[in-house]
Amino acid sequence: MTLLKSLLLITLFSISAVTGWAQEHQHREHLSKLVSHYMNVKNALADDNFDNAKSSLIEFREEAMENSEMKNHEEHAQKHLQHHSAMIKTVNKGVQTDDIGELRSAFKDISALLAKALKNQGYEGKTLYIQYCPMAANGGAHWISDQEKIVNPYLGQMMPGCGETRKEINPNN
Repeated sequence: MTLLKSLLLITLFSISAVTGWAQEHQHREHLSKLVSHYMNVKNALADDNFDNAKSSLIEFREEAMENSEMKNHEEHAQKHLQHHSAMIKTVNKGVQTDDIGELRSAFKDISALLAKALKNQGYEGKTLYIQYCPMAANGGAHWISDQEKIVNPYLGQMMPGCGETRKEINPNN
C-alpha cells in the first residue's frame, strides 16, 4: 500500500507541475500576443491611420478579454483580474471613439497598464523600449516600442521623431 500511495503522490505532483507549467506558458503567450497587437496600434497611430489603429485595438481587446481569467493562486488571480478589468475598461474607451485624439488619450493609459503588466508578469519576448515624449498628451506621455528608433504614436506624422528612450525591457536580464 505504501508503494501505491507513493506512486499516487508522485503522479498527482507531476500533474500539478505540468498544469502549472501549461498555465505559465499560456500566460506568456497571451502577454506576447497583447504586445504584438499593441505594436500594431502604436504603428498605426504613428502613421496617423485611425482605422488601422482602431481595428488593432479591437484585436488587442479580444485577446485581453479572451484570457482574462487565471486559475492558479487566488491572490495572483485577483490582482490579474483587477489589472485586466482596468485594461479592458481603458481599451473600450479607445474602441468606442471616432476621434484619433481620444484614441491617443486612451493609448496613453493602455501604455501605462501594459508597461506595468510587462514588469509584474515577467515579459520574455524580444527587447522592448519605454519611450517618452514631453510634448505629447498635454504634459508628456510614455509608450512601449519594439524598436530603439523613436516613432511617436502621439504626434504622428507631425513630429514622428519627437521623444527619447527612457528604459529598456530586456528579457535576458
